[in-house]
Amino acid sequence: YDLAVSFAGEDRHLARDISEGLLSKGFKVFYDEYEQADLWGKDLYSHLSDVYGKMARFCLMIISKHYAEKQWTTHERKAAQAKAFNQNDEYILPLRVDNTEIPGMLPTIGYLHMKDHSVEHVVDLLVHKLGASKSA
Repeated sequence: YDLAVSFAGEDRHLARDISEGLLSKGFKVFYDEYEQADLWGKDLYSHLSDVYGKMARFCLMIISKHYAEKQWTTHERKAAQAKAFNQNDEYILPLRVDNTEIPGMLPTIGYLHMKDHSVEHVVDLLVHKLGASKSA
């Protein structure tokens, strides 16, 4: 995957809009609704560890108070943080919906805040980020 999207169900509308924008521009996105047949019957704990820890070039983390409260997002975040730590390079792209603090997310990591950007602008920035890393 070019990008794996990690989000709480309450932020699904935002995750869907961003994923659709990237998909329409030819990027391969892990977004759960696109993977329903593949996820059906799988051990999701193990599979999602692989997706967020091994199979994606970047992880878009949509951070909100809901994100901080969920078990599945915590699992995805920990897998993504382990990959970021091991590759010692940009991997997690935090997109804040609010100012909730997330364990292990240092305040020095550059992020975008939805109050400052439209979905279209976020998609444009992701296209630039993903395209730049393909050619690097």
